[in-house]
Amino acid sequence: MLKKIFKFFGILLMILIISLILWFLVEFKKSDGNVTKATIGMLEKVADNVVEAKEVYVLFMGVSTDLKQKLTDTIMLMGYNPEKQKAFIVSIPRDTFVGRNLNTATAKDKINSLYSVSPEKTVSAVEKLTNVEIDYYVMMNTDSLIKIVDILGGVQFDVPINMNYDDKSQNLHIHLKKGPQLINGKKAEGLLRFRHNNNGSSYSTEYGDNDYGRMRTQREFIFETISQCLEVRDLDTMKKLVAEAFDSIETNCPLSYILSYLVYAYSFNMEDLILEQIPGESVLTNNVWVFKNDKLRNRRTYAENFK
Repeated sequence: MLKKIFKFFGILLMILIISLILWFLVEFKKSDGNVTKATIGMLEKVADNVVEAKEVYVLFMGVSTDLKQKLTDTIMLMGYNPEKQKAFIVSIPRDTFVGRNLNTATAKDKINSLYSVSPEKTVSAVEKLTNVEIDYYVMMNTDSLIKIVDILGGVQFDVPINMNYDDKSQNLHIHLKKGPQLINGKKAEGLLRFRHNNNGSSYSTEYGDNDYGRMRTQREFIFETISQCLEVRDLDTMKKLVAEAFDSIETNCPLSYILSYLVYAYSFNMEDLILEQIPGESVLTNNVWVFKNDKLRNRRTYAENFK
């Protein structure tokens, strides 16, 4: 259980760590390359920004380009209460239905299509699904994750199953063997997009079939990528990683606000992190597969565990 917690929480840590690295590089440049002055400058700003932090909700979106349209492949709602030292991360399937009439559902009624309009549209949809008022959003371009993998020289990852899938319309060809191996950028693209094989088989039910398995693989691969990023000691590689990461991150949350939570987050116990997926089921309607959210169970879950 603890291993899974670290995998989920790694995404949030990644955002914070990259923010601090970029900020340090800015202070480092201002101080003409003096590490001591740069560090002192950061600490002074941290002290200035420590305030009484309140409960905060953040929506994380991993965005990829699919058929020339921006779609959110990864959607996670994160909540943190610094006073009670409680936090949660809830995965939201990309096929979640957000339209008006389930009987006439189309692909455009899935939550992953809303980002093509605006990030705020996705935020609004998640608020309606969960009855939670979201404070900020963080978006990361998953295409940049592929570039980061190549900058690292590949990422060691244990592929859960044999993957064989071809889609000529998207020029997508995924052919990976099960087991530990070095994943380069091209293989990472296939790994992150895989849902099922050409013969219809997918991940096991225990692992989480189709889109559920896909979300789990994404989370675990992102965690492994983060872990290997943190092991980098070469300065040139670090600069490339930071530059690529910040080119791909979009957020409406100011850095000063993130800093105000540093003191509280330092004492957070990982065992107090609740991990969930919004309750519901996959249904076929109007020849379209969608995830139907169970609103009653969903809101009861939040009322019992998160509020």
